[in-house]
Amino acid sequence: MGVCAKPIVSTYIQDTKRKVIFDAPTLQEFAMKAKKQFRIEIYACLFGVIVAILCFALFFSINRIQPLLIGCFSISALFIILFMKPFRRLKMLKGFIENEISNEIST
Repeated sequence: MGVCAKPIVSTYIQDTKRKVIFDAPTLQEFAMKAKKQFRIEIYACLFGVIVAILCFALFFSINRIQPLLIGCFSISALFIILFMKPFRRLKMLKGFIENEISNEIST
């Protein structure tokens, strides 16, 4: 008896992309939630920078590698936030909240 190789049939052949249309109040609600999330990210980033500065100072004072590693991990959150271009995102969120963008889309 030989081994029969069956072709693997994909169960997700159909395209599952759908267009989603939101009305203005829903967009404003999402923008408010996103702005709250943005504020949390900024506070976490500031906390990380403070921890990094303290750990770098501790590294130079006690000359051990652990504070340096903690400081590097803490400062990495700042770089992640900066690569996400936060000010452009905040400008877009304010536009959604003030209903400027939805007016531009509808015209």
